[in-house]
Amino acid sequence: MSDKESDPLDDLNRKYQELTISGKFSFNYNLLRIVDVTIHSVRQSWIILKESLSYDLSYYLEEGKMFPDFYLMKRYVKFSSLAFISLYSAATMICEVSNPDCSPSSSKHGSGKGSKSKNKPDPFSVIIVAVSVLPNHTGIGLCKFPIFIFLAVKLLDYTINKVKEAKLSKIFAIADENNRATIDFYNNHGFYRSSSTFSDVVSNLKVKSPESQAPPSFIIMERTLSTPETK
Repeated sequence: MSDKESDPLDDLNRKYQELTISGKFSFNYNLLRIVDVTIHSVRQSWIILKESLSYDLSYYLEEGKMFPDFYLMKRYVKFSSLAFISLYSAATMICEVSNPDCSPSSSKHGSGKGSKSKNKPDPFSVIIVAVSVLPNHTGIGLCKFPIFIFLAVKLLDYTINKVKEAKLSKIFAIADENNRATIDFYNNHGFYRSSSTFSDVVSNLKVKSPESQAPPSFIIMERTLSTPETK
């Protein structure tokens, strides 16, 4: 290639940088694809979690290892997903499947149309453990930069649709009380604090916060879903 010839990738990148925020949003939307996590791709999710979460995840690694043993990660395969921008993994939503929690739910958040679901409890529960976006896609913060919201919401919608297909009446999420942005994200998308505890799931989270931050205080949030059984 001569000096006078331009690199097509450089041209594309320059044109992308010249787009408005809404233009970049549309550009990324057209390149977005979301896929299920499998036993073969769960390591990609691990890389995203390790590179973007503000927690110390070293507990999961044996000395000298780059990835956790599979038995630690396999619990996070079902209902989990990966988001790609073009060919590049950009975000992940990690879920865990658990037995139903028998704690009574708060009635004030009920849909008022769920009598059938009360007579037929969900056979299992899906708990969102983390939603994570690689740093080069997070911008300046969870609530301020559109691309993070775009990726996180698309992953959430994808997961909720899968939970509905499984004919479950609720979806749950773990949130750190000391992370206001995470709480706000779930609140803004129909979640509220749950009386369920899922202590078995929470106890699996062996994470620490940096010394400059308060230690994590995990709670369960839930969202009631409109499924054929609850309409």
